[in-house]
Formats: sequence, C-alpha cells, structure tokens
Amino acid sequence: TQSTWGALVTNILSMSDTAEGVKTVDVVEIEGHVVLKIIKHCQESHNAVAGILLGLDIGPTLQVTSCFGSQEDEETQSDYELEMMRHLRDVNVDYLMVGWYRSSSMSSFLDDDTIRCQVLHQETLDKAVCIICDPSLCSRGHLCLKAIRFTDTFMSVLREKQFTREILRKSGLRSSEIYEEIPIRIHNSSLVTASLLQLEQCVQANKSTQFDLLNFSSEQFLESQLQALVDQVDLLSIEHSRIQVYERSILRQKAQQETYLQKRNQENTARRDAGQEEVDEDLSQNPLFKSMEEPSHLSELLTSRLIQSQCAQLNELAGQGLTKVFMVHGVHQS
Repeated sequence: TQSTWGALVTNILSMSDTAEGVKTVDVVEIEGHVVLKIIKHCQESHNAVAGILLGLDIGPTLQVTSCFGSQEDEETQSDYELEMMRHLRDVNVDYLMVGWYRSSSMSSFLDDDTIRCQVLHQETLDKAVCIICDPSLCSRGHLCLKAIRFTDTFMSVLREKQFTREILRKSGLRSSEIYEEIPIRIHNSSLVTASLLQLEQCVQANKSTQFDLLNFSSEQFLESQLQALVDQVDLLSIEHSRIQVYERSILRQKAQQETYLQKRNQENTARRDAGQEEVDEDLSQNPLFKSMEEPSHLSELLTSRLIQSQCAQLNELAGQGLTKVFMVHGVHQS
C-alpha cells in the first residue's frame, strides 16, 4: 500500500551511513548514461529544472546509477517521487535516494530554492549531494557538472536562523566555506567503454583534421558571463549599502539616546535641587531605546560566493580561448 511504501522510504532515508559511520564524501561516481539524462533534461527546458539522484552509498564513494526529473507541481511532487522509486524497485533498479540535481546558468545556483532543498536532503541523508548542470556550457561542448555539499559550519549557522555579524564571527564562517565541491568521476561499463573506443576510431578514420577545436565563437558567451558577474557585483554593492545604512542608524540612535539621558539627568538634578521627586521613567517603553533589528548577512555571503565561482569559471574559459589564440598565432608565423 501507499502508506507501507512511504514508511519504507522513510526508513531508507534515515539509515544512511549507520553501518559504516562515515559521513563524508570523497568522490561522486556517476554512470555515463545518468550524465546524459541530466544534460538532456536540463537542455530541454528554458527554465530551471530539477530531479532526483538514485544510487548506492559505499563508504566515502557515492555512486549515482539512476535519476529522474521532478514535476513542477509541488503538491504532487512527493507522491510522484514515491511512485517512481516504487516502480524502479519493482524492476530491480537502484532506488535509494542519494541527492538531487538542478540546472543553473552563469553559476547562479545559490538561491533560496537550492538552500532549502539541499538543507532538507542533508538533514535526511548524511551524504546527500546536489549536482549542478550548466546547460549553456554543455551545449558548447564543455561538460559543466559540479557536485556540492553545504559545510557543517554553514549548516550550524542555518540552524540558528540568524545571520548577524556576531553569529558569523563566533562561527568563523566565510563566503568560501559555504559549500564544498566534491570531485566527480564518470563511470562506464566495459561494454560502453569498448563501444566508445570503437566509435572514436571510426570518427578518426573518417575525419583526419578536427577544425572544430579552433572555434573562436566564445566571445559572446564570455560577454554574457561578464555581464552576469557585473550584476552580482552590483548586488553585492547594494547589500553593503544596506548594512552601512543599518550601522549609521545604530550610531544615530546611540547619539540620540545619550542626548536624551543627559537631558533627563539634568532635569532630575534640577528637580532634586528644588526638593521635588525625581522622574523615574521605564526606558524599555521608550521608542528611542528599542533595539533595531540587524539585517541578515546571508545574501551578502551567497553573493560573494557566487562571484568567486563565476570568476573561476571565467578564468577557465578565458584560459582556453587564449590557448587557441597563441596556437593560431604560432601557425601563422610558421
């Protein structure tokens, strides 16, 4: 029944690493056909898509052997996932959930949805990973897949539900420590490997020169990447301005409080000299002494981490383009 299967899935999700006691992931091993399914799903839609990763948890290696896409309707999503896992179990396919994947362009994957879903998976599964696929890069021949996990420090700060400066100082959390990127290893069966080798030999026999490697049509893509980076820098500047406004408001409030206390002390001194009773005011009821809520620093941290990721991706793409330029320049000289 549906309730029995739901209880079975709950038990499956809660038994991660119980036997081995290992909660770290050193490498994510993905089957080749799973990589193709993820890329195909991400390229078929112009909007962001997501899906479920299935596989096995073997020591420090997380094996991803199957996957399926998620539905856009959140109300039926849970029932759909349970039904898919039940059908995969019936046909003897790995049905244990090991994480999820999503599409993202321009390294802009750190949003509220990603944080909420990944935190939910990591709270349920000790080794849950999120695989990010960039369909725009994959369509240009660059396999852009990354597996991420939130660090323990970031998870502990999230449990506090407050991203104030004091909490960040005590935890020592920096923008570069929000998530860790886990190496990905693509695995194929012996038959698939032999077929790929045979296919490579056929391609080389039919096409002796590969001029596609000298393609210089990456300027437009680099321009869009730079524009996305500029947008993130502008967003970071806005976050800094918001925090500066709060700090100036705090200083102005403190100055007003000191002025008010000084004036009240002078009035009490005058009343005491006149033989009158001093005024005893409850400062907690005074609006001037109400504490101001500190803005969250979460958006600032996420934006800083996205800028770092985009700079690394730009550095990689620009390096490949410069290599082609110098190679063609050498050919012309010779």
